[in-house]
Amino acid sequence: MIGLGIWEATVDTLFFKETGRVEIYDDNGSYGFRGSVRGFDLSKIETVSVKEEGNVIDAVVSVPVLPGAEIALHAEIDGDTLTGYAVLPIIGKVKIKDGHRVGDRS
Repeated sequence: MIGLGIWEATVDTLFFKETGRVEIYDDNGSYGFRGSVRGFDLSKIETVSVKEEGNVIDAVVSVPVLPGAEIALHAEIDGDTLTGYAVLPIIGKVKIKDGHRVGDRS
């Protein structure tokens, strides 16, 4: 499993620019995710699917704040740095910038 740990990155959309935090953890052999962005409860992220290839994780998740919707995540991990994007309902593709590991799993 790649990318395990706690990551921070800038999430920049037309509507807001914030620092987001996500924890990628081993959920009994599968990837698990927990996150936070100011104003949004992302503590209960349900993993729909995950594909890992080399240094790339492609995942589809769902969150209670967007019931019935899925979010596609793409993360390229290089040591302690992360770049990628999320595809959000209505908003579309959102770049994830300046991602960096801030800690190990809590």
